Amino acid sequence: DELQARLALILWLGFGCGLRSAEMIGLSFSDLLITPERWSLKVKGKGKKNRTVPLSTPVKNAILSYMDAIGCDLEFVIRASSGLDAESAGQPILRTQRGRRRRDDDGKRLASTPKDRMSYQTLNLVIKNHFEAKAQALTESDPVSAARLGLASMHWLRHSCAVHANRNKVPLNAIQRLLGHNNISTTSRYLVEEDEVLADAMEAFLAPNGP
Repeated sequence: DELQARLALILWLGFGCGLRSAEMIGLSFSDLLITPERWSLKVKGKGKKNRTVPLSTPVKNAILSYMDAIGCDLEFVIRASSGLDAESAGQPILRTQRGRRRRDDDGKRLASTPKDRMSYQTLNLVIKNHFEAKAQALTESDPVSAARLGLASMHWLRHSCAVHANRNKVPLNAIQRLLGHNNISTTSRYLVEEDEVLADAMEAFLAPNGP
């Protein structure tokens, strides 16, 4: 399902890469770096500062699953990211559904690949609705986690990325580079008890089996 695949990619870009909302919607195929050894992203951060973010296997798989859902195969991804197809290289990775709702003269839906960049407002609404739905599902069985998830946001995904990286002994300066912070003190403020509690709640539904 296209919407579920897009949601999964958004979650992994936040939870697995620590990207901001604006950084996600700004991604194009030209920002995707593919080598036989690894995949990574060129991310345009705050203050027009660029950084390279490595892509773990779940993030790479989420990209490919979403591409497949909108009609773009692996060959397209490789050609677009490598610059072999200049027109495709500038296309956004995260897209609206606009274009997939077109119908022919008989009212039948026309299959087409969406090409418009997802908006900042839509991205954050998708995440807000997702966390609210997850919170609602946990209300009876785990009201504490439900309350925390109800407050979750794109920013919380970045926090949780930092918390889990810290728990897995990733050096603080490496987490700083991953998140694109100018000062390591900013990164340190992410690693507080409140964020660890939320990270535990998120891990219950996100980390074990994927988004």
